[in-house]
Amino acid sequence: MGAPLSKVEITIHDRQHGYETVGLTMPSHDTVIVVRNQDTVTHGFASNLFKDIEVRMEGGTEVKGKRFRSFHVDPGKTMTLHFETAPSKFDPVTGVAESLRYALWCDIHPEVKGELYIIETKGEIGGG
Repeated sequence: MGAPLSKVEITIHDRQHGYETVGLTMPSHDTVIVVRNQDTVTHGFASNLFKDIEVRMEGGTEVKGKRFRSFHVDPGKTMTLHFETAPSKFDPVTGVAESLRYALWCDIHPEVKGELYIIETKGEIGGG
């Protein structure tokens, strides 16, 4: 990997409140997602983001579906996912790099949902 590290922390409280997400990542960054399951049941953590990239997982179980990959985390446990985000994607019309939004969902409880943003920045971070 070797790119800068981005960290995203996700907490699952229960099925009514979905994912609480703190943090972001950027294109071509080594990314760590820490998923804390504070519920009393196992939850899945699925996204099309994981479909075509290598993911190293600790503390959970990988489940492969036909159209997505999911990682399950048991109640009261913490799971960590390590991966590198894809390079920037450019709008074919404008040539401008775009930020990307990926849906996150629990493949066990469809009402549990969230989002992860891969933010494209221009210039120095902080508005440079």
